Amino acid sequence: MKKSLIIVSTLFILVTGCSTETAISEEKNTNPKMTNSLTPDAPPPFFQLSDIQNVLWQESPIFTYEGIELRGTPDKIGILSTPWKAGKPNKYMWHFFGDHLPSGTLTVVAVHKESNQVSKALIQADSLEQVWSTYPLPESTGNHRDLPASMMLPKKGMWVLNAYIEEKLYEQVIVKVE
Repeated sequence: MKKSLIIVSTLFILVTGCSTETAISEEKNTNPKMTNSLTPDAPPPFFQLSDIQNVLWQESPIFTYEGIELRGTPDKIGILSTPWKAGKPNKYMWHFFGDHLPSGTLTVVAVHKESNQVSKALIQADSLEQVWSTYPLPESTGNHRDLPASMMLPKKGMWVLNAYIEEKLYEQVIVKVE
C-alpha cells in the first residue's frame, strides 16, 4: 500500500511539475512553503500560500507620480498603468517609494484569481523567456527607485503580482488582464 502511494505521488509530482505554470490547490496545505527543487518552473521557495490569503481581488488603485499614471499602493509601489493583454508581452516600469527602500533582486510571483494558477510575470528582454527574478534594483534617488521590466501574463482575469525584494514580500499589485 505504501509503495503504491509513493509511486502515485511521484507520478503526480512529475506530471504537475512539468508545466511552466503551477496551480495552487485550494485545499489546506500542511506545508505552505513551496519549493523549486523538482523543476525550475516551480515558484521560488520563499513564495507562501499565506501571501495571497488576504488579497482583496480588486484592481489596485491608479495614482499619479510626476505626471505618470501608476497602479499600485501610493507611497509604496506602482507599475505603469498600461493595459494588460493575455499572452502579449509589454514594457512596464516598476516604481518603489519610501524612506527606507530595500535593495536587492526583484522577484514577481503572479497568481490568477479564479484558477490559483501561479505564473512567472517577468520576461528577459533579450530572449522573451519568462523568469521569476530580474537584476538588482538600482540605487535610490531620495525616496524613489524605478526598474524597467517587460512582463506578460498567460490568461485573462484578475492577477495578483507579488513583488518580493531579496526574498521578502514587499507589496502586491492587482491587475486585470484582458
